[in-house]
Amino acid sequence: MGANISEGVVIESAMEIGVGAFIGEGAHLSQNCKIGKGANIGEGAKIGADAEIHMGAFIGERAKIGAGATIGKGANIGEGAEVSPGSRVPKGGVISANTIW
Repeated sequence: MGANISEGVVIESAMEIGVGAFIGEGAHLSQNCKIGKGANIGEGAKIGADAEIHMGAFIGERAKIGAGATIGKGANIGEGAEVSPGSRVPKGGVISANTIW
């Protein structure tokens, strides 16, 4: 079983996408980002360059993950939330919808 990549996803360049990951329609994955096993990237989400989304993390629809940010294992980033470049969301962390971290 590989990753499930929906229609309209933009993948800029080489990156790692783990087994069982889901990338929602219209998501944008910038260069050199890493998507862990079983991670879920919602529709229209934007993942910045060199960002790391760890195993089982959930990124809500239209959320924005800044360049170089790290989203810990099992973390939940709400719909429309923004994680600033270089930030680290801890394992199991929760960022509410439409907030800036």
